[in-house]
Amino acid sequence: MIFKRITGGSPLRRLRCKQLVLTVFTVLALLIMLSYKSYIPVKPNYLSRNLKNGDDILNGSERRNNVAFIPNDLHKQQADMESGQIQEMIAENGIVELEATEEIPNRSKTAYYNGVPVYYPEETDTKVNVFSERKMTQNGFRASINGANIPEIRAAPFIPEKRVVHFDLKGAPPKVSYLEQVFQIISKLGATHVLLEYEDMFPYANDLSIIKAKNAYSLNEIKSMLSAAGSYNLEVIPLVQTFGHLELALKLKEFSHLREVDESPQAICPSKNSSLDFVTDLIEQIIAVHQSSKFIHIGCDEVFYLGECNICKTKNRNSLFLQHIVKIAQFVRNKGFIPIVWHDMMIHMTFSELKRSGIGNLVEPMIWVYAEDIYRFVPETEWKKFSDVFSTFWSASAYKGAFGETLILPEVKRHIDNNANWLAVMRSEGTRFKNGVRGLVLTGWQRYDHFAVLCELLPGSLPSLAMTLSLVSNARIDLPIAKKVYQVLECINSPKYESFFDLTYDPKLVDKLAYCFFPGASFFKALYRLEKLQNEVDKTWKAATYERGWMTDYNLRYNFSEPSRVDEITSELNSLISSVTVLAKNFIEAMDDIFDVYTVQEWLEQKILPLFELLGKLKSRKKSLKSHKAWKVRPFTSTVDWKKYDLNLEILFKVEKRSDYLVT
Repeated sequence: MIFKRITGGSPLRRLRCKQLVLTVFTVLALLIMLSYKSYIPVKPNYLSRNLKNGDDILNGSERRNNVAFIPNDLHKQQADMESGQIQEMIAENGIVELEATEEIPNRSKTAYYNGVPVYYPEETDTKVNVFSERKMTQNGFRASINGANIPEIRAAPFIPEKRVVHFDLKGAPPKVSYLEQVFQIISKLGATHVLLEYEDMFPYANDLSIIKAKNAYSLNEIKSMLSAAGSYNLEVIPLVQTFGHLELALKLKEFSHLREVDESPQAICPSKNSSLDFVTDLIEQIIAVHQSSKFIHIGCDEVFYLGECNICKTKNRNSLFLQHIVKIAQFVRNKGFIPIVWHDMMIHMTFSELKRSGIGNLVEPMIWVYAEDIYRFVPETEWKKFSDVFSTFWSASAYKGAFGETLILPEVKRHIDNNANWLAVMRSEGTRFKNGVRGLVLTGWQRYDHFAVLCELLPGSLPSLAMTLSLVSNARIDLPIAKKVYQVLECINSPKYESFFDLTYDPKLVDKLAYCFFPGASFFKALYRLEKLQNEVDKTWKAATYERGWMTDYNLRYNFSEPSRVDEITSELNSLISSVTVLAKNFIEAMDDIFDVYTVQEWLEQKILPLFELLGKLKSRKKSLKSHKAWKVRPFTSTVDWKKYDLNLEILFKVEKRSDYLVT
């Protein structure tokens, strides 16, 4: 009967009936889907279980207050509890259950709650079952700070004894007065040491005086810097390169004879006695000013040219490297210091080579990995090899300068993940070494090498440094620790700073720290505006010259365009130029108390000048295209020299020149 009614009658009536049936089926389908919503993956890796008693605790933005980055053993379950017992506890107490976790490299997991990561590196066979702000006193569980439930019996979290902050002074060297303010901040957040990499900013004397930068620190400034560090109980470790990355000297004609290859000033030849004399002179001048230091870092990473000169090419490359390092290390030991070296040049050496060289008794390796996956770059076989050779090791993470040579703001989440993973690795691998882990260095590069442009500068990276340092100093970041960071970064008294930060939606913390006034905060905030302005300028240029059809290179080549279209495309041009000008002035003011005029000038040339030049080209293109009141008749005589590209158009397209239609 229903079918007859639908199919019978007028066409209009049949159409209406069909629409009604379709609507009914759609509603039924939606109801079925809603009734089985637990099987629909809305977004993977989210915590989405309702609380039985106290839904209001974790509603809305307050849910983010429960999120914490909690590394290593803090959540390891030591209690003998079956999976069924845990599930029963969850059912009885209404605990927020971890419904799904995402395996990430380095034996770690990341869970998400309302889009915010709950991070805890751990062994793969360990499970974290519950997260809640509710306190539990039964069944052997108790609530930790900010609500992460853990067993009564647990291993202590791993915190490295020496927590070192690295300052790369070869790029944008800050004024000593600014460094003193930073030393105070990192001291409050748990740093114990600073690693000072001077490069060409050290006031070398005598034969080495020509390698220092024209704006190098004076000897009195260096002493003031060291005194400031000491006043905040920060021990200083100087870093001086002794093999590769010696461009500061090898770029000069006076030291070019020490190069391993004539074409590159990157590395010295280890077979020349004059190379050893040069390196020991560097070290002697550094240690003369750092008599209170216990360690000295002698670099030795990324020796890109080794065993290539006429003297070295007949020798084994690994032996060349090790013999040079042994000589330098013995020299440093004789001066009363413990030498530290980067590990990367030893990663592919055999145990026999390392052991036979005697390097294990002379240096302490610093193993550096700045990516999230530590084991990808240093697998377990290497950890075993290093532990069989060396009695201890250092780790090196990063808080900036690791993910792009021209970046201006660090992504805090990536650096937190890197550091949290390192805590897990140090916990796991430290037991292999006779004397365990010596410490962790948070590196902060401002150039990738001597010739590279500037990347993330120190004042724009203080938020990343504050968060990562707090993590490694406490083995976690929870709300109380985040509040301490807000206080140290001089954030205003506001409800905004009573909640945890959200790195999913604010990965660089520019929104969260908008009302904080730490040293360099105005520079940090201006960087975000610069990022947005760079995108706007790039988008405008691309739209005008590639995407739209009236201001392309072809239009410009033949001065052939429609003026009103040109005006339309460049309608925001003057506004963009004005915005860049205002921002440039803001940067000059923000950088004045932090850097010298040379650094300000260099940074403006690298980051601001390209914007002016691109907008200037667009302005010139507009002027040229609008200067014509009459236009040529097509087709045009090509002005392109195709033979330069090995193309002969007359042959390729069989074009015959016809003067009657080629318009010049």
